Amino acid sequence: MNWKFLKKYLSFEFEKYGYKSHVQLPTFHDGWLYFGIRNNENISHIARIKNDKFETFLSPNFDFDKKGIMPSCFCEDAFFYTGFVDHKGNNNYYTQNICVLIEGSRYCVLTAEQDESFLVNSAFVMNDNSIYKMWYVSGYDWVGKKPLYRINYAESKNKINWEIVKKDVVPKLDSFESPSRPFVLKIEEKYEMYFSSMHLNSKNNYKLQYAESNDALNWRREKISIATEDDMLCYPFILNRNFMFINGSNYGEKTIILYERE
Repeated sequence: MNWKFLKKYLSFEFEKYGYKSHVQLPTFHDGWLYFGIRNNENISHIARIKNDKFETFLSPNFDFDKKGIMPSCFCEDAFFYTGFVDHKGNNNYYTQNICVLIEGSRYCVLTAEQDESFLVNSAFVMNDNSIYKMWYVSGYDWVGKKPLYRINYAESKNKINWEIVKKDVVPKLDSFESPSRPFVLKIEEKYEMYFSSMHLNSKNNYKLQYAESNDALNWRREKISIATEDDMLCYPFILNRNFMFINGSNYGEKTIILYERE
């Protein structure tokens, strides 16, 4: 699986719109590019841009997302996102929920307590043969102040009520690999998953990873080739199967990069 660099897609003028940094977790829908953007208090909101039009799309508002929000994906009329909530206990650890916006109403659809973990985030959802399938990130441990992630799988009939079917569905290279933000394509009867991962015993830089499955539950890691001058590649989004939008250095602090499948 090979991808070639096309261009730096977006370098954002933050001060022009009253924000501080980041164009994080690129997500396309109906011609709009959505991303997480941080204000001067370092709280993430969700903004979107189309041609030359920019607007803030969603801001923290409820108990389940009051400390910040970041985009995950669209599925039909539903927009899934990650909601940050208060730190727990007398430490700097944080927790997150998986949330959804449907017809103007927000719901918290999966919590860390339900997952029996410390946090959940970055849901990818598709309607597959009338079953809503979700692959999401579960933070089940900490290495210092860095969360140790795995990818779990859940199903739903209505996009709001979810049943966790299987945990740790993508094999990890070792116990210190921490995968993030899955993006899944179904091509004929095969599933492709793109995600990024970092090794918590190294420089903590995300690299692009790839896996395949025949049943959406059991995944096998495959090689992927992608060149970059950035010190990390993270949070991939695939558009029309052949174009990848992905964040670069410092978790997408300034730019989104565009690649094309070879």
